[in-house]
Amino acid sequence: MTDSANNKHQPKGFIPLTSAREFLESGRFKSAFDDCQRALRETPDHADAHYIVGVLAIEHNQPKRALQYLRRAVECGHPTAEPHVQAARCFVQLNEPAEALKRLETARSLGPKDGRSLAMIGALSSVMEQHETALEYNTLAVEASHADPVPWFNLASTRLMFGETEGARSAFEKALELDPSYLEARAQLALNLDHFSEEADINDAISVWNKANPEDLEGKRHYAHAISRLYERAGRLEKSMTWLETGKQLLRSRVPDRVAEDAACFDKTKALTDRLRISDEVSGEGSVFVVGLPRTGTTLTERILGAHSLMTTAGERPEFAAVLAEQIPGANPNVVDQELIRNAAQIDLKKAGERYRSHLRAITQGADRFTDKMPSNFYLVPAILSALPDARVIAVRRNPMDSVLSLYRQFLAGALSHYHFALSLTGTAHAVARYHALVKTLEQRLPKARFTVVDYENLVSETESEVRRLFAFAGLDFEPASLDLTRNQAPVATASVVQVRQPVSNSSVGRWKDYRDLMAPALAVLGDHGLSPEQ
Repeated sequence: MTDSANNKHQPKGFIPLTSAREFLESGRFKSAFDDCQRALRETPDHADAHYIVGVLAIEHNQPKRALQYLRRAVECGHPTAEPHVQAARCFVQLNEPAEALKRLETARSLGPKDGRSLAMIGALSSVMEQHETALEYNTLAVEASHADPVPWFNLASTRLMFGETEGARSAFEKALELDPSYLEARAQLALNLDHFSEEADINDAISVWNKANPEDLEGKRHYAHAISRLYERAGRLEKSMTWLETGKQLLRSRVPDRVAEDAACFDKTKALTDRLRISDEVSGEGSVFVVGLPRTGTTLTERILGAHSLMTTAGERPEFAAVLAEQIPGANPNVVDQELIRNAAQIDLKKAGERYRSHLRAITQGADRFTDKMPSNFYLVPAILSALPDARVIAVRRNPMDSVLSLYRQFLAGALSHYHFALSLTGTAHAVARYHALVKTLEQRLPKARFTVVDYENLVSETESEVRRLFAFAGLDFEPASLDLTRNQAPVATASVVQVRQPVSNSSVGRWKDYRDLMAPALAVLGDHGLSPEQ
């Protein structure tokens, strides 16, 4: 849906800069900018020109500059929700959740009607853990842009978070009907909804792959994982692993290699435990961080804790790393690297902790007892415990070979800055081995009242005793209802979106043995690190 088509929703007296909007819509950013500049020379207070320049700044990853133009657009009388929606987008990029939520509230109060604003409110609300609002606005976006496949995809994804599998299926199918080349929609149907399962589906999937746009690397990577899953369901595991490799090699040479960086991050975290003062006792009833590699049981652990009546789940929050980065010149707030970890010992951690609390209170609507399940926070455990005296950390660990297989099989969207290692089988094995070594070090050096380890295998085989132990560690009384995760209807925004709504089961324990011969390189890597596949 183009912005020119949205003009019927614009208030009387407001003059949209139609040509610049059309250039923006088609990705002709320079032409859009030149059009805005001409308009501003003639009319310095042209509200829509300021707005469009702000959007262009966002597209060029300049959120602070964008905010200047968006504020100016509002000052000049821009009457729509658009500048407020885009300002919220900027504050999300800047890791300022309270400000982002304020802008979203203002945008909603203006009653937007255009599909783009409605879809953006839905997407940003989901990022801010306001999933009910996301569902509402993704539904409105579909109604406003009924022929656009993207809002249908977004609606399907949100329905999936709420466990509405049939509603998600129909919305993904609608997106695919509108755009048969929409690889992500087809992949979601295969990966999460068992939509394709016959031999004919495999042949059809490969035919779609062969016709796919070669420039759509992310879509093809996603779809390769889906084809791999189809072969896995057919029991053809060698073909399944071949398609995983096909998908991963699309990006392996196109994103920065982090092998040396990842190894250094693990080493710096170990060193940080000896450089920081960490209290032996918990100072109050605060947050519980759940850390670990993806696909190891972190979501299951979070869901168990979040089922308690006194706990709020905050989701996977990037704010702790961001508040550290604020005090480190040149640090990227969205990437955990060795410099961030090393410098954590030299900054004002009390200030960082206060900033983090302020951010999370906005997300949790004032709750101080919450879970934060950002997996990559395992690099920052010593800093977390030092900055937040009332915090506890639970590290989740899984059989190393099952970890390698599950991580390698998983499509990790938008997380390659932290999980580049998952683009190769041996890289995944090195990361798993280093994580196990790190957890062992942390377990030895950190206070037991503030750091504990849960093994996935124990959690699914001795569930009640482990849940009692975790609740006691978190300072919570045991609540029997928390054992039945099928009663927990809270939305799930992780790769485990389908599995966590099923009863706790040990069916995936030891799955790697089916792939034993195909995973020989990973077995060798674990052996080099002194890890047994049964460990």
